[in-house]
Amino acid sequence: MSLLKNSEFSFISHDSVLKLNDIRTVSINRILYQQNGRIDPDSDTYRQIEFLTLQKYFPGFYHDYKQNLQAVRTLNEQIEKATEDRKMIEVENEQLKAEIKSLKERLEAVE
Repeated sequence: MSLLKNSEFSFISHDSVLKLNDIRTVSINRILYQQNGRIDPDSDTYRQIEFLTLQKYFPGFYHDYKQNLQAVRTLNEQIEKATEDRKMIEVENEQLKAEIKSLKERLEAVE
């Protein structure tokens, strides 16, 4: 079940509960032709309904999807760490170049 608040959706007159078991019985006309009867796909409500539907009707796909999301998170963390490491190496490289330049100048002064 998922709560649809009338303050968020102008096409319903009062808070309603979406029963996923009955989702096939919802008339598209009731959704499409009542004012702005659309749930924005980027909204949290839409995502919650989508996840609940996947979980209920496509459990194998939902499991794979969750594992793929975790893999993406892990890879993003690794990319961020590699980027931070690269920045640190670049800073260290610049410091070493400055130190080499300073040592060369001192060596030339001694000769």
